[in-house]
Amino acid sequence: MSEIEFPIPQSQLPPLKNFREVDWEAFRNALKEQTANCLPVQPILSEEDFHSTVTDHTKIMQEVIAIEDMVLMRKPCPFTKRWWNKDLRRLKAQRH
Repeated sequence: MSEIEFPIPQSQLPPLKNFREVDWEAFRNALKEQTANCLPVQPILSEEDFHSTVTDHTKIMQEVIAIEDMVLMRKPCPFTKRWWNKDLRRLKAQRH
């Protein structure tokens, strides 16, 4: 009898933000609050204005994401299926 071993490669990913478990209502509210406090409403009249506005909005989104309890970290399982999500889990449960 022969025995063949197939090692399963393990994922070496660092902890990531878990956007699947975000309270999106709280996230939107924090984003609105930060935007209202930091960005005055002004027309975009040039390409430079556009790039500046995009940079400002990106910075605000990153600040909201960085709020400690807004987007929690998760440590991926070494055998994780990155494409699997809650919707697929629910559909699988409905099928059985």
